[in-house]
Amino acid sequence: MQPLPARMCAFPGRGRRAALSLLLVLHAAPAPAQVPTPGLPLPSASIVLEVDARDIDHRLFAVDERIAVSPGPLTLQYPRWIPGTHSPIGNVARLAGLQMLAAGQALAWVRDPVDVEAFHVVVPSGVDTLELRFQHLSSTQVGEDEDIVHDLLAVDWRGLVLYPAGAPAATLRVAATAILPDGWEAVGALRAPAPGCAPPVPPAGVPNRLDFPPLSLEQLVDSPLYGAARVRHRVLDTDPQHPVCLHVLANEPAQLDASDEQLAAYARLVQQARVLFGARHYDHYDFILVVDDHFGRHGGLEHHQSSENGVKRGYFTDPDRTLSVRSLLAHEFTHSWNGKFRRPRDLWTATYNTPMQGSLLWVYEGLTTYWGQVLAARSGLVPAAAARGNFADLAAGALQRAGRSWRNLQDTTTEPAMARPVRRKDWVDWQRAADYYAEGSLLWLAVDVKIRELTRDRRSLDDFARRFFGGDDGRMEPELYDFDDIVRALDDIAHADWAALLRQRLDTHDNAGLLDGLEHGGWRLAFADQPGEFTRSIDEMADTTSLLDSLGVAIAKDGSLARVVWGSPAFAAGLAAGDAVVAVNGRSYRPDLLKDAVKRSRTDTAPIAFLVLDADLYRNVAVDYHGGLRYPQLERIAGEKDLLSEILAPR
Repeated sequence: MQPLPARMCAFPGRGRRAALSLLLVLHAAPAPAQVPTPGLPLPSASIVLEVDARDIDHRLFAVDERIAVSPGPLTLQYPRWIPGTHSPIGNVARLAGLQMLAAGQALAWVRDPVDVEAFHVVVPSGVDTLELRFQHLSSTQVGEDEDIVHDLLAVDWRGLVLYPAGAPAATLRVAATAILPDGWEAVGALRAPAPGCAPPVPPAGVPNRLDFPPLSLEQLVDSPLYGAARVRHRVLDTDPQHPVCLHVLANEPAQLDASDEQLAAYARLVQQARVLFGARHYDHYDFILVVDDHFGRHGGLEHHQSSENGVKRGYFTDPDRTLSVRSLLAHEFTHSWNGKFRRPRDLWTATYNTPMQGSLLWVYEGLTTYWGQVLAARSGLVPAAAARGNFADLAAGALQRAGRSWRNLQDTTTEPAMARPVRRKDWVDWQRAADYYAEGSLLWLAVDVKIRELTRDRRSLDDFARRFFGGDDGRMEPELYDFDDIVRALDDIAHADWAALLRQRLDTHDNAGLLDGLEHGGWRLAFADQPGEFTRSIDEMADTTSLLDSLGVAIAKDGSLARVVWGSPAFAAGLAAGDAVVAVNGRSYRPDLLKDAVKRSRTDTAPIAFLVLDADLYRNVAVDYHGGLRYPQLERIAGEKDLLSEILAPR
């Protein structure tokens, strides 16, 4: 073992030899406690955590943490494996200025040279409290998952705490405090259940200091707190036992305005989910929705009693443009049942530094993607035609996955563990990525249709939802499951060799059965020369010109190739992601010019001529394509029952 460089340690007045000696002592510490089962009783509070979030100019959080300790060697860990992300995304590099003190005296600490999220220290005799002081530094670069942007911030407790190694998150009690900038409001699940949606109220005389009662570290990390200068609160479910609230945060006041019609659709989402699952596993639920172009948390992250949702400007004010992200809240809400209450056994871990395994992500995320689409349609968030367009887009994308020949769907569930830190995939069709979302949705559509066929439409996947994810109304402790549990539950609904059917979709390397759900549901994938409203919304939200199903390219606003489909005409001609299109057929590139060239390719015998800039090299590239414009859509199969429309109809 090589000694640690002195510059890596907060070791005032001590050298590398002392650091190494301390590390050797600490490595002799007892092994961590055994992992318990969920739902054990909680001991008294052992961590007091105060987060000062007022320095928005420098985009940093100042943290003061006190931990109950015993004398002797101690290892503290920074959370790494985060529920909901299924991956080691904890970024310890954003922790800075770490000091450890006992009775006001600074202690020497050492970072583990292999497990860099672990910090070793020796607690002196007679000391029962260890104080930590440090900062969490939010990114100052726009679009890099920053925690603070202008008048918005996210107090994400997972990045603001160190905890004793091996201590189960469900049994550690934390008394947390957050201090927000003056005049800001806080939203999140850390509030007492109430019929309304009022935010937490600071104590008298202490502006914007929010003290929360002790709760488990598991509950705290699962309950992020957002703050903003501008917030709108809407009640979606007035049930006093299970209220549901929508909190909209934005830097621009106009982005807060949702119409009564839009809000009614979200209220129907809550109602349709209640009908689907038949039980609720939350005391109250809070949708946190940030509408902003620069806040880097676009997309969603599920929690048991809340969800973080980030969308671009225009979500309410330009609804046609944002149609393709309208199922986001339905997806994250579904996770309260699928992922938080019922959880795959190998995705549940007692600590945040125990690696997760995602073998059942095709259930956790794939089934949630399916129900997110279905619930968005049933509630009216997405019109039926656009919902079909969503399935058409998923189907066309799945057929493009040339990488299926070497990497099956089951193997893509390893993606979260191997894709951190996030790296761009230039050949996503060949490499494959998190396909358990989109292809998982198609798989579960096939299961739904199969159940309806087997039972002559007397049962459906809705029955599976109520039996497997409902029940135990009000229960919040996770109930774990594995592959065999899924198979048994499906067999209880309709008898079939579900294990073989599922394994065929998960383990094989061909397209057999890929579109069974659509085709047995009365629809087939087809292509038109004009994009449907859903496909058009995808391009508008991404600021791209998509010709994925014709040339095999998606072109960014600046003319660079955002994506080239493996094996497509563009690929065959030698184009790659990152190339910049300068000219098409001898004229300066414009999206409409390229679309016109593709449209005329049906009758033009000459290839489409591109001038592209590859780094500092100009290249002439001829794409020999003659199929015209092609955009995915669904068309009815004559004589087949329209099960898809039945599935999407409100209950």
